[in-house]
Amino acid sequence: MHEVNKLKPAIKPLRYENGVLYILDQRELPQNEVWLEIAELEPLLDAVRGLAARGAPLLGIAAGYAVLIGMNKFYSDNPRNLMERYRLVREQIAETRPTARNLFVTLERMDDIVINKLPRGLENLLEAIRREADNIYKEEVESCEVIARIGAPLLENADRVLTHCNTGALATGGVGTALGVIHAAHLENGIETVWVDETRPLLQGARLTAWELSRLDIPYKIICDDVAASLMLRGLVDAVIVGADRITANGDTANKIGTLNLAILCDYFDIPFYIAAPTSTIDMTLSTGNDIEIEQREPREIRGWHDTIWAPAEAPAENPAFDITPIKLITSFITERGIIENPGTILTFD
Repeated sequence: MHEVNKLKPAIKPLRYENGVLYILDQRELPQNEVWLEIAELEPLLDAVRGLAARGAPLLGIAAGYAVLIGMNKFYSDNPRNLMERYRLVREQIAETRPTARNLFVTLERMDDIVINKLPRGLENLLEAIRREADNIYKEEVESCEVIARIGAPLLENADRVLTHCNTGALATGGVGTALGVIHAAHLENGIETVWVDETRPLLQGARLTAWELSRLDIPYKIICDDVAASLMLRGLVDAVIVGADRITANGDTANKIGTLNLAILCDYFDIPFYIAAPTSTIDMTLSTGNDIEIEQREPREIRGWHDTIWAPAEAPAENPAFDITPIKLITSFITERGIIENPGTILTFD
């Protein structure tokens, strides 16, 4: 049997059963596996804002169930009342993570469902929303597997691969985007080392990617974010592959803060720099990266972690969640619809 057939996610981080959304609280990893049980909209919004669930594809999935939960206990069959309620729920969900494109793709799909099903009453509407939420989950999982299989050959000769943040099951619900490609490549050819950026300030690499790689039995080493250049200078990085939170029409890409640093280094050292993302992350309504809204997070995330504080208590801090990598620094995009070589102008599919 072909090794890549063993491709499976490290964990299923989210599931919906009997009106309750179960979310693996990623803030508690790797020390504890804590599952949140959420049946009300506000706690779900808090979980998304607080990064209990994160990663653009997973946020798209969570948004579908957030609509369902937000509408689930609204007892009215009046179309006007239902539409008012939906608009409120939609607005609240949209405000949680403004940079994640997948979240808005889900809301756009839900717009169509609500408009078409409103006249049939609440019960029919909820059934339709549930089906669409399940479909979105299924599609994201399937996209990840295709991305992994398509992307693996690009790493055929890459023994040492560097990645940033977390792009595996915890971020997508499936095998992952960039981490899925790494997983598939390891099953195909074996990878000597995955260099895992710790990914300051919230350490999604050190906490989450390392946790997933351990479960998948893929060799890795955690590095400080500022070690990458030294590794590249010593010839110890063969490729860099990361995910994306939003990609504009010209290919400029928003991803976890620190991605741009890596892209610049890859350009300098002539190392391939790949973006792995589903097409649901591409926003053709935005021309360039200058149009992307960058989420600004609380300064406290930089000053410390949980009860440990390493900076003056009120030290000012700039804490953008994402940066923009210009298209000219990207070697290729790996999507479920194929590999897009750097187009230089506008993203298209054959």
